[in-house]
Amino acid sequence: MAVSFEQLNTRDFATDQDVDAVKNLIGTLSTLTTTQKNNLVAAINELVGRLDNQDTYITDFDQRLENEENQVDFITGTIIGDRDNLTTTNKKSIVSAINEVNGKVMKGTYTIPKPSGHDVQEITVTTGKDMRNAYIAVGCMNNTLTDVPQFLITSRTQTGFSFNFLPGGTSKSYDCQWIAVF
Repeated sequence: MAVSFEQLNTRDFATDQDVDAVKNLIGTLSTLTTTQKNNLVAAINELVGRLDNQDTYITDFDQRLENEENQVDFITGTIIGDRDNLTTTNKKSIVSAINEVNGKVMKGTYTIPKPSGHDVQEITVTTGKDMRNAYIAVGCMNNTLTDVPQFLITSRTQTGFSFNFLPGGTSKSYDCQWIAVF
């Protein structure tokens, strides 16, 4: 018959059966998962020490987390800025806004072979996109950076644009870049 702690408190002495009952209630010390296995007080103190270390670890973690949050606030507030202030339609994310703007920009390159003299040449660039309402800028330079040509956008069509090109010198060829904003 098992004896409870309450029953032991009412007696002045303990029997062998009572001691065995208490041992059964305590359990086998060698099976403790703590490093201290000699007695329960030492095992409990070990666990309390671990909890104190965990409190320190949690406090350190909380401080690191707060520092990270401050850095995120700095990046999103100062470097990136407030998405509500974007002038794009899509304000869901910075990437979405950039993609929206990128979809409104088209760019390309065009190489003009060696001009035949100093006559105006009409250059047509086929983009495959309606350019009638686009703002177009063209810049050209030769390989020696000495001849600066002149150019003028002459037409915008459903499939591209044209510009007049007046060579600035006797270059072999001109590398042109163009950008269109819709």
